[in-house]
This record gives sequence, structure tokens and C-alpha cells, in this order.
Amino acid sequence: MESRCRYISDGITHVLLQEDKSASQVLTETARHFLSVVLQPQAVNIYRTAITQVQHFPELGKLFYESGPMRCMKILADYLGKLHQRGELDIPDATRAAGTFFSMITGTLQKRQLLGVVKVISRKEIDDHAQYVVGVFLRGQRAARR
Repeated sequence: MESRCRYISDGITHVLLQEDKSASQVLTETARHFLSVVLQPQAVNIYRTAITQVQHFPELGKLFYESGPMRCMKILADYLGKLHQRGELDIPDATRAAGTFFSMITGTLQKRQLLGVVKVISRKEIDDHAQYVVGVFLRGQRAARR
């Protein structure tokens, strides 16, 4: 579980370090990477296991959260904070914005897989969803400046 979470966060870190790309490009690549990993059958099964076992092993839930979601949110929050400092976006609470971004990204795609509605999400659906969410997210952060 920890190695899977580290793979996700390392990939996000790599994408976010690309200084030569726009925020839209970086966030879209981040979303694509994140989804391509968390929607894999093995990752879905790990998530299901963590959820079902947390009532018996509360430390498992904490470990999973700290290794995965919290680590990814911190990495993205650092990036969003830099965008805020440079005046590119208005993100006074980068941690909250990062959490919102990841919630938007996983949204219905992950829920459909977790609940067994679909087994596989296509690359096209991931790409379309990533672009849509990034567009909505960026419009929301820019609108706050007005």
C-alpha cells in the first residue's frame, strides 16, 4: 500500500516540477497521472480493503491517508501556493484547494469503479475528465481575484 502511494506521489512531484509548462498543462498531467494509477484494478482493491478494514484496524486508515491522500495534497498545495505567490491564481488556502482538486478529480470515475459499476475507465474518459476538472478548477481560482 505504501509503495503504491509513493508511486503516485512521486509521479505528481515529477509533473509539478515542470517549470516550463502552464498551470493548466501541469494540473491536467497531474490529474491524468493520478487517475491512471488510482483507477487501476489493484489500486481499487487496495482502497476497498482499507475502507473495509479500518473499523478493525484504525491505524490502517491513518497510514493509508497519510501515505496517499495527505502526501499528494501537500505536494499539490506547495505547487498551488507558489502559483498564488506569483499572482497567477488566487489561492489563499492552498491546502483546501488541493483537497478540492483531488476530490473533483476522483469524483464519479473512482466511485463507479469502487462500486463495481464499471471495471475499466478508458484513457479517453480519463483525459476528458481531467481536462474538464482542471478547467472548472482554474476558472474558480481565477474568479476569486475579481
